[in-house]
Amino acid sequence: WVNEQVRATCGIRENAAAAWEAGGGGKFDRNESKGLRKSHGAEAAKMFAKGQLRKNPNAYFYRHVRPGDVQKDGEWEEDEIQRFVEVAKQYGCGDKWGLFASHLSGRVGYQCSAAYRHVIIPRGLLRDDGFRIKASGETVYVGDPGRREAAEKRGELKKSKEAGTSDAGAVITASAPAPEV
Repeated sequence: WVNEQVRATCGIRENAAAAWEAGGGGKFDRNESKGLRKSHGAEAAKMFAKGQLRKNPNAYFYRHVRPGDVQKDGEWEEDEIQRFVEVAKQYGCGDKWGLFASHLSGRVGYQCSAAYRHVIIPRGLLRDDGFRIKASGETVYVGDPGRREAAEKRGELKKSKEAGTSDAGAVITASAPAPEV
């Protein structure tokens, strides 16, 4: 959930269900924010997210830093990368990048997601079987390993002509994996 200090300072409820209900409840429509972005650009999606601080903090922190913080741009400093790994080991990571970002000062969720793919995984700082690294060094999402294995067993995924790749285009590398988190 949200960083406890941030939660208390911003008046965010103690859990997702309480925050959602306190914010008026209803059904979340992911297409609403996607539709705004398509019809009015990324700035409209950012404005939508700004109104979600107390109802859907994940949406808010995906595009906005903690209130009062200044968003950092550019390369991540080594101390930020260390903090990222610490937070990931303590809370996990991979799907609620906005909530994850609430634990890091000056970074938003989409920056955390990008750092995960372009810094954390390639350096082997965390292991995620949902990603593979191509020979070019590019990190590629190949999906949930459990679901992927089941699909392979059912014959739904076919091996491509290039050895070591699947239809997702991911190359299985022989590099040593990072320690399990």
